[in-house]
Amino acid sequence: MNPAIPHHSIAIPTNKGLITISLQQIVRIQGLSNYSRIYFNNGQHPLTVARVLKRFEEDLPAGSFIRSHRAHLINRAFVQEIDMKNSYIFLKNGETIAISRRKKTKQLTLLNIV
Repeated sequence: MNPAIPHHSIAIPTNKGLITISLQQIVRIQGLSNYSRIYFNNGQHPLTVARVLKRFEEDLPAGSFIRSHRAHLINRAFVQEIDMKNSYIFLKNGETIAISRRKKTKQLTLLNIV
């Protein structure tokens, strides 16, 4: 994490330069091969950036986002409900994200569910 960027924000490189985004605005980040798509809580169109999901996972403050499976990082603040039986996370914005079998126990423990 860059010490010049506050812990409640993250610097994102875009084709227009470096922008700083508050973590409170990010609902989830979806990995798309060598790109990532950032989804916001304010209805703004998703932002696609040339950065792998693992890099976001390394740069975000520990515990603020959870990795539900290989393609998603989810902001814990936007988790509404967990369906452990069917392995889904329901978000406050109405989206449903699957939890991988491999990550299920670890992620549910992080959410203080198990």
